[in-house]
Amino acid sequence: MIDIDPSGRLWFPSTSDNSVRSFEPRSGEFTRYELPSRNAFPLQLDIDDAGRVWVAELSSGKIAVIEPEDGLIKEYTLPKHGEGALTPAPVSIVVDKDGVVLGF
Repeated sequence: MIDIDPSGRLWFPSTSDNSVRSFEPRSGEFTRYELPSRNAFPLQLDIDDAGRVWVAELSSGKIAVIEPEDGLIKEYTLPKHGEGALTPAPVSIVVDKDGVVLGF
């Protein structure tokens, strides 16, 4: 899935190398953001009005957020639902304009 941030950059997950990439159309430059969790398998992303990029990490059981100003990535581990439960596998993510995660 490709999304566009408020400044006009295109963002997309790159499952083959465990990263998220951005493309700045004015300069023609790509930037790569490697996710901290190994083999996270980023599948889908969404962008809030502040330009934060929220990422569903299918294989790590986490969601990540990339800060647009400095590229800092923070991951949040999703809770398991009971003892012996499987690790959550978020396939998609939806955030509102304020960055509140509405679903994954």
